[in-house]
Amino acid sequence: MRKYVAIFFLVLASASSAQPPLIDSMLVDEDKSDLYIYGDFGAVQGKVWVDSVEMNVRNWTDSVI
Repeated sequence: MRKYVAIFFLVLASASSAQPPLIDSMLVDEDKSDLYIYGDFGAVQGKVWVDSVEMNVRNWTDSVI
């Protein structure tokens, strides 16, 4: 059974450089309960919400969360 997840981002950035995040792809490691999100997110860490629940972000780079 496949599970579909809606992901919403709240990215904190200054008004002059604020750009919406761009998701290219996602990878789920079910054994580790990890979700890898690839795209363009900026260097300033924001928050990741899945189905109205804030997720614990272990690592944030400008291209992988």
